[in-house]
Amino acid sequence: MTLLPNKPFLSKNGVRLPFKIECDAFTDEDLQTLARRVSEKFTFGDVMGVPRGGLRFAAFLKQLQTPGANATLVVDDVFTTGKSMEDMRAAVYGMSVGVVIFAWVDTPSWVYPIFQAGRWVR
Repeated sequence: MTLLPNKPFLSKNGVRLPFKIECDAFTDEDLQTLARRVSEKFTFGDVMGVPRGGLRFAAFLKQLQTPGANATLVVDDVFTTGKSMEDMRAAVYGMSVGVVIFAWVDTPSWVYPIFQAGRWVR
């Protein structure tokens, strides 16, 4: 399995992309490293992963929660249109912060991408 298969891809939301970002290619160590970096930037008491892509990342982040912190971290692997993140955020009571591993487009102010695709890739 490769992280960036070189073939066109149709996203869950029907967006045609020049290639797929295959986050299943990340090893556990890769996700632990990313989770550690996120926990250094944000304090959070709960984590909610967007099914399916965000669930594995959320499992690593849950190990780094801060007891008593009010913020809920909403996470996903790839941000294409933002619909999945907005739907998950609507289900969260209270303050939430979003983190995605990759974003194809600019994200709303509450979502922080670890990696941002440049406009030239679309």
